[in-house]
Amino acid sequence: MKKFESIFTFVVSLIAFIAIIVIIFIGIKNKEEGSGSTVQEEVTKIETGAFNKVHISLENSNIQVLDSVDDTIKIVYFEREANTYTYSAEDGFLQLTEHARFSLFSCQGFNFRTETAKLYLPIGWEGILKVEATNGSLKLENRTGLKRLAMYSTNGTIVLTNADILEYADLDTTNGSIEVHMVKASRYIKMETTNGSIEIDDVETAEYISAETTNGKIDCTKVVSEELEFDTTNGDIDVNNATFKNLKADTTNSGIHVIIRGIQDDFNIEMNTVNGSVYLNGEKVSKGTLSTGKEKDITLITTNGSVKLNFIE
Repeated sequence: MKKFESIFTFVVSLIAFIAIIVIIFIGIKNKEEGSGSTVQEEVTKIETGAFNKVHISLENSNIQVLDSVDDTIKIVYFEREANTYTYSAEDGFLQLTEHARFSLFSCQGFNFRTETAKLYLPIGWEGILKVEATNGSLKLENRTGLKRLAMYSTNGTIVLTNADILEYADLDTTNGSIEVHMVKASRYIKMETTNGSIEIDDVETAEYISAETTNGKIDCTKVVSEELEFDTTNGDIDVNNATFKNLKADTTNSGIHVIIRGIQDDFNIEMNTVNGSVYLNGEKVSKGTLSTGKEKDITLITTNGSVKLNFIE
């Protein structure tokens, strides 16, 4: 009986393995022949009306936001035969949404190539922008006047560079890094990923800057905000040249290194670790609360790693 069960298990496993190989082969063949899950058609949409909100959601495409050469809004993207698309432009709201359909035998559900869609916005456009990709990176550069910005991906990086946002920016991915450079927001910037690093450089907000990941480091340089909050599990937290009222940095299996602009006597300071040492201005000090009764707060906590804090005036 046991011998029969072993043979049956082997046969089932072999069939499953062969099926997977066949599916992958068909998918690659579809890519080479321009069918199946590969790009079917490049589509361009041009709108001349006034829009205060734009929402682009694509399944397997990178998305770049660029300047339009005129006052029109243009979307260049790629339609796949297997998927359906919803496009609407009314009441000041421009929306494009891709819906993926999975077909096992035609391999429509497998995507072996990621194209890049492009959204062209008029220079100085002051609307609300939301771009989403399931499997693709998101990139926005050299943009001023946006009211609110949301950039969401599942499997892809997010890059935001040289932008001035009237209210806030919300950046979220699962498997990918986040980079934010030379950005100002009147309210806040929030960044979150699970498997990826977060890099922040030359960023200023009025309310707060928040960065959270699980498997990745957080590297922050030259930031200004009322509140700074950085949280990771498996990665270092480095903060260099920061100006703030309250700072909280928390990791588990790595160290924390903070260099800030300010006077030490202005801060309530708590630095703690379980397996590591604590250093203040280069000198090893005791763990825990170092000072209280001040106007500003610094809280640096890890479990397995050292904590270092340095002040520069």
